[in-house]
Amino acid sequence: MKKTSSSKSPKVRETKTEYHVRKESGMTLMEQIQKRLSKLSPEKQREVLDFVDFLRLRPYQLPEPTTEAKRSGKIKELLNQLGAMKTFSEIADPVTWQRNIRKDRSLPGRAS
Repeated sequence: MKKTSSSKSPKVRETKTEYHVRKESGMTLMEQIQKRLSKLSPEKQREVLDFVDFLRLRPYQLPEPTTEAKRSGKIKELLNQLGAMKTFSEIADPVTWQRNIRKDRSLPGRAS
């Protein structure tokens, strides 16, 4: 039998975005949580309770990751909306306007 040099617990395998916990023999998820929770200090148990409340009261779900095509389509749609609203129509020369808002200022302690 090979020994692994992993510093991770054998019951938890970390991936990029999630943790996989193996089900202990015959125990429900609630029983596993209670078993692990009972081994924590009262301070840590309070942190767990606070986190559970946070998850329960969170008003939104995290957005699903979007594909590049969806993201590009959304950007195109938003740019079209900006164009339709004529957001920057008062700017006669965009290049001059951009240079004006990006004018360099002298830095303290440096010759200009």
